[in-house]
Amino acid sequence: MTHVNFTTSGVALTDPQVARIREEIENTRFRSAWDNGVKLYALDILGDYSKMLDYAKETGGLYAAIYRNYFAAGC
Repeated sequence: MTHVNFTTSGVALTDPQVARIREEIENTRFRSAWDNGVKLYALDILGDYSKMLDYAKETGGLYAAIYRNYFAAGC
């Protein structure tokens, strides 16, 4: 697997960076069921991140989505 180094320093990833990460994950081939499960989970997390970025672009901030998810989880 190729190591992709994205240093964000608290700054949101750009759409091309997210696309590159997604491409790297999708093009990685694993033999074990465990690793394939981890790959699917990583794609799911990346999808959620992309949705949060879209929400931030629409509303001008991530905080409402973060708090909504936080309280929905009962925290």
